[in-house]
Amino acid sequence: MKKELTLTEAVAYALSCLSRGQVQDARNLLMKLPQDNVHVLLAQARLTYGAGDNQRAFEMTNRLLLAGDVPCEALAFMCYLLAKTGETAKVRPILARLEDKTSANPQYWGDLAVVFYMGKNYGAALQCAQRSLKGDPERVEVWRILGAAQRDSGNPRAAISSYFRALSLDPMHGESYLHLHVFLKRSVSLTRRLIS
Repeated sequence: MKKELTLTEAVAYALSCLSRGQVQDARNLLMKLPQDNVHVLLAQARLTYGAGDNQRAFEMTNRLLLAGDVPCEALAFMCYLLAKTGETAKVRPILARLEDKTSANPQYWGDLAVVFYMGKNYGAALQCAQRSLKGDPERVEVWRILGAAQRDSGNPRAAISSYFRALSLDPMHGESYLHLHVFLKRSVSLTRRLIS
């Protein structure tokens, strides 16, 4: 017997599919959900971003922010979009709106991990990444951000472990190999300089 998912469970499952690279599965599920629900619309913006249409994802998310009662997940995703494009000055006022909010959603914490990492706040990035992975340990991007934050805060062993965890989840993901390669190359160069 098939279990009927609640709307919240369906959106969470669609986001989980998206984070594992199952874009078509996420798209198919989201198309079956009510198209006027803010969480469905936010998930569609994430899907659009994942498909490489950054401008459209930004516009979709911005419409959600202008609509009124905004879920904290939408604010965090807008911060994520701005941080990924290097517009850190625009991130601060939105982050301020999140100061007294919280969420159980791993995506929320993953977005904030990226935002804090891009802003070079490695301690906050570590905390947010760990909280995200506690809720969804299958998130490749969060494992990469955790590894980068561990590397940049002086914990290379943990960083290597996190990068390998990202690769174990998605062995075909080139960005994980790139992060690990750059990290190991820097480590070898540093070791050679210390020895000579």
